[in-house]
Amino acid sequence: MKNRAVVFLIFCIGICITACGTKTRQVVFPVSKSKLQAGIDSLYTRHPEYNMPPNWVVFNSWGKQGYDPKNANIFYFKNSPEEMYYVTFIADSTNLSDTTKSAIAIKAINTGDFNWMLTVDMSPEEKEQVQNRFEAEIIPKLEDYTKCKVAR
Repeated sequence: MKNRAVVFLIFCIGICITACGTKTRQVVFPVSKSKLQAGIDSLYTRHPEYNMPPNWVVFNSWGKQGYDPKNANIFYFKNSPEEMYYVTFIADSTNLSDTTKSAIAIKAINTGDFNWMLTVDMSPEEKEQVQNRFEAEIIPKLEDYTKCKVAR
């Protein structure tokens, strides 16, 4: 029991350190967080293939680890490579009161097991592949549903 607690503590510290800064590109939308979340909700409704399938729910342990599900979304990709992306909202450190824009970034990926790989632990090539997939498949849909373009 003590060993599990130590492992869990180390994992949490690692996540906290990682949460301070993401090594993947942030995608900034010129809309409020609530409008962006509404766009994400529309994406899940119109493209249910990006919803986590029932057999992958066991890999979603973020809520059990104390992370607020309101600040993150999980996108599932069925086509090879089959994987899920844990995407969080990022606070704008330059102006926290600015509600005219919101940013998201990929924090971790899962390939169908209990081990989430943090983006900070990925090679530059892996990060680029993940980011390109996300920007090609998800971002254009969110731009459509939010009626705005991200800065590129």
